[in-house]
Amino acid sequence: MMISRGLFGWSPPHVQPLTPVSEVSEPPESPSPYVDPGAETSASQQVEVEEEMEEQEEMEPAPAAVPFSKLFACADRFDWFLMAVGSVAAAVHGTALVVYLHYFAKIIHIMRMDD
Repeated sequence: MMISRGLFGWSPPHVQPLTPVSEVSEPPESPSPYVDPGAETSASQQVEVEEEMEEQEEMEPAPAAVPFSKLFACADRFDWFLMAVGSVAAAVHGTALVVYLHYFAKIIHIMRMDD
């Protein structure tokens, strides 16, 4: 059965409303106040899962920084050609707005009504 859930029409029954929380209150024990009692896990299991996730995050090394001069070490002539064409196309695209606005202003100036 579908129930109206506010101004924006209908929503499925599994969508839960937001609960207001003040800034000074403690965070809730679960992310949702509507917890399914059959799906609860013990606090020790949750702590173990969180510790495993933290260990996995700590094991990932940060990517090594590459100097700018080495960024294009594997680029061949075709890559350099495509980068040059892309740079020129980007510059042309950037100036197109300025040209468009210039001609648009001229058209508006011609169409204005003299008082």
